[in-house]
Amino acid sequence: MSINSRFWYTRTERRTLVLLLVLVLGFNFSGRLFKRHIAAREIKSTFVFQSEHIYHTPTAQDKVQPKLLELNDADSVALIALYGIGPVYAKRIIKYRNLLGGFFCKEQLYEVYGMDSSRYTGFQRMIYVDSLKIKKVNMGVVGFKELLRHPYIDYELVKSFIRYRDQNGPPAQVDDIWENRVWPDSIQYRLRPYLFCD
Repeated sequence: MSINSRFWYTRTERRTLVLLLVLVLGFNFSGRLFKRHIAAREIKSTFVFQSEHIYHTPTAQDKVQPKLLELNDADSVALIALYGIGPVYAKRIIKYRNLLGGFFCKEQLYEVYGMDSSRYTGFQRMIYVDSLKIKKVNMGVVGFKELLRHPYIDYELVKSFIRYRDQNGPPAQVDDIWENRVWPDSIQYRLRPYLFCD
């Protein structure tokens, strides 16, 4: 039994059915496009045009802002929630933050071992730094070993400062360290946020 005998339609009728099927599917597809077009117009209608500028009328969804993470208070659980930060990186960030006494700018995260620009740019808009939370070093009474622990201060810098303080007494202000050429000006920007004199 041939295929043609199984179907009671002639060749012309079969062609007509195929054409009708294509037309029906085409109308269905164009109906979906029409619905998308209407939805897009509704979205555009939420914008108000004034003096050639587009102002977005806020919706309830817009008011939900992602909470920014303050870097000097963040614990490891909060850090792990950031893009590209796992338990190992979270520990490294906290360890380095404790050595520094806190971060005074976000870019200091590049100093954490293994931090790269692709990881940093993935989360940098989600963090901020409150520099008032930095733990400062009192240069009038700080000991040799305590000062040497700071990542920005090497052995020679500690030695020259202790020698200066022993000869001249404690500095009255932090500027005295650079005005008296105890330390080079090149490290002033990095170190100044971590020092104070009382």
